[in-house]
This record gives sequence, C-alpha cells and structure tokens, in this order.
Amino acid sequence: MRYVNLVGVTVLACTAALAQPVPKVESFFGYSYVRFNSAGPVPAVSSNGGNTQIVYNFNSRIGLVGDIGGYHKSDVHGFYSDNTTFTITAGPRFSFAKKHRVNPYLQGLFGVVSSSGLASFVIRANPLLPQQNISDWSYAMLLGGGVDIKLGRHVAFRPLEVNYFLSRADNPLMDARSNQSNLRASAGISFLLGERSRRRRRLRRFPCTFVLTGRACLSELRAPNSVWASQFPLLQKRSAPTRRYGSQLPITPIATA
Repeated sequence: MRYVNLVGVTVLACTAALAQPVPKVESFFGYSYVRFNSAGPVPAVSSNGGNTQIVYNFNSRIGLVGDIGGYHKSDVHGFYSDNTTFTITAGPRFSFAKKHRVNPYLQGLFGVVSSSGLASFVIRANPLLPQQNISDWSYAMLLGGGVDIKLGRHVAFRPLEVNYFLSRADNPLMDARSNQSNLRASAGISFLLGERSRRRRRLRRFPCTFVLTGRACLSELRAPNSVWASQFPLLQKRSAPTRRYGSQLPITPIATA
C-alpha cells in the first residue's frame, strides 16, 4: 500500500510540474546585434541596438508578434557613416512547448526597414568634404526562432533569438535597389501577463491525478456508486455469496415399540 501511495503522489507532482500556465500577452525587451551585408563593394558592417516585442497568444501553440528594433553604426571601416536603422515587423509565431519551462519557437515577421543619417564615402581624416544624406524605407523580413526559459510565473529569460534578416534598400553606389541578406541576434527578458483560461477535461484513464494519495484513489475506484465502477470492475469489493437453503421438510417422529 505504501508503494501505491508513493505512485499516486508522484503522478500528481509530475502533472502539476508540466502544466504551466499559458500567458495571454508577452512583452520582450532586449539587446540586438545586426550584421548588415550591402550586396555590393562595401564590406559587411556590424550594428548594435535593441528591440522590443509584444506577443498575443491565441493558444499554447500560435501567437501574433509585433517587433520594433533600432540599431546604430557610426564608423564603417574607417569611413564616416552616422547611420541609424529601424525595423517594424509583425507576423505569426509557433511555440513547441508553451506549457513547459523551456519553450523553443519559430517565427516569420514581415514589415519595413528605415535607414537614415549622414554618409560620406571619403576618408574620415577630412570631415569637411561633402557628405550625402541617406533616408530610405524598404521591405524587411525576419525568419528565425529562439528559446524562452521561464524564471517564474511572470518572467522568462531569452538567451538567444536568431533571425535571417532580409532587406531591400537603395544602394547609393549602384543607384538601384538590391536585396541584403543580414543576420540579427538578440537576447533579453520577457514579461508574461495574464493567463489563458484552461478547459477542465475529465480524465478517465488516470483518476489518481485528482486525489492526493493512491489509497484515496483505490477507495474511489471501489465505491459502488463511483463513475469509475463500470471501467474497473475487478477492483470492486465483492460481497460474500449468499447461501440459499432449500425448504426444510418436517421431521416425523418414529414411534418405537
């Protein structure tokens, strides 16, 4: 019986540990690193900045993401380039284990990217030479994923999110639009707000998850009026068979001589 009690408590503890609440809304704030490729003679450059996200979860699998990011670079391989880039994107996110502590996910975000600032394709030692103002809005796409680790009921840590960052901006050297295959990596903290209502399902195979011990579970199964009586007939207590005796015949005394 002690073994049955231990099994009942273990099943209940594992069920409670796995059933993590699903938040309605998530807000993310973190650092971002972007590697820009110009698709031209200009070498690739790295920018630093940050991004924030708002996620609305329709259920434990599918959510809608809104992402805003900003990145800055002031020097490009010895050339002066005070450039700031903004991205505004939105799209779906698919989560694999939202109800668990560690949740990997994939996402696809689509929107626009804006690049603005001053640029001079001359040696920085002569800042008096003419400079060119650059301001451009173009198409942007982020495809990738990451992983969230819950630290508590309302806080999660994101160690890494990596996205393929596609942009289609003007190339001032070629006087034409071209695709740039970039990379964005980010990390930060997410705040989990609200909880989605969970439907109570009636378990028929494992009724022990509703009780505290295996002994109480067995007593529930053996009850004659229990809902589990028809599914576990072998556990029902059987009463002792009733002995039926035939009608007793009257005994006629035998007269002795």
